[in-house]
Amino acid sequence: MRKVKAIVICMFLFMITGCASENDSPIREELKELVISTENDDFPVVTWEETEKMNKEALEFRDVLSKDFSIETWDVSKSSINTPAGILCREKDILVIDKDECNITILDKAGNPIKKVGEIGSGELQFQKPTAITSYDDTVYVVDAGNKRIQVLDDELNYIDSIALPSSDKDTQSLFTSIAIDQAGSIFVCGDFLYQSSLYCIAGAEDEAKVVGEHFYGSLTERNGEVFAINKGLIYVEVDDEEMGVRGGHNGLWKVKASGMERLFELPTGLAIGTFIYKDEVIAVSTFGMTLMRFDSKTGNYIESLAFLDDLSPTPYLDTQDDRFYITDGDKGLIYVVK
Repeated sequence: MRKVKAIVICMFLFMITGCASENDSPIREELKELVISTENDDFPVVTWEETEKMNKEALEFRDVLSKDFSIETWDVSKSSINTPAGILCREKDILVIDKDECNITILDKAGNPIKKVGEIGSGELQFQKPTAITSYDDTVYVVDAGNKRIQVLDDELNYIDSIALPSSDKDTQSLFTSIAIDQAGSIFVCGDFLYQSSLYCIAGAEDEAKVVGEHFYGSLTERNGEVFAINKGLIYVEVDDEEMGVRGGHNGLWKVKASGMERLFELPTGLAIGTFIYKDEVIAVSTFGMTLMRFDSKTGNYIESLAFLDDLSPTPYLDTQDDRFYITDGDKGLIYVVK
């Protein structure tokens, strides 16, 4: 659960309200209006009390652990990667973002480091807080979140271009954390923003980002040239305490296009899906239960859990290849391999 004081909102409101006194509570009025104005949206901003009801539902959920899978742990922090984030499995290697060290580490299929690409900075092949990574048409896309851009690299990780990310005047410390690209080359991104949380589409390098899912908070993946999303939960407000946060709530699988989002089905309430892939089935990491789960791809019904992931980071990343699932844990410097 992520929770912050509404300081950025306070600063913004102070600027637009001039000498309003504390008794006028402009922040509280803003938060109340946010709940009311989004009530009928796909991703409404709710009150803490509403999330409490959903949390009780999540606590009643029961896992069924599969006996067909085992888990191997790569402690990459000791040898190569301090804070593993986005992960991309390719035929020849595995690319892993090191968020704190600001580089991409290339691993072989056994988890051994081959080489590192990039360093801290703001130039070409320099990064500030990189997060997610994906590929499209033999090209690699890295979310260079701290520099508010996407760096585009060729197959050998040479620099090609940069694409600007949307900026926020309120969630100034938040980062874009997920990326997916459809068959037309349209780029979709989202992040850990609260007040201005949205899912964006960037149709081309010169095009302005367009909101396709307002107040969406979750992750993205690509399947057969189409982009899909699962919302991690709902953004909530505590009006009296002047706080905003995000908590597991109603979540579902959505098809994402430049024209908007279409809900395909609901998933069990409150699981706080942190990352997922959508192949023959939906394979997702629940950050509430710290579990790798499998769901029916047509109904969203829970099938079973493939592995328990002890004390997992709140922002894991997942990819798969050769019937193996790779999950990064940036807090511990680990990569879990479920097979």
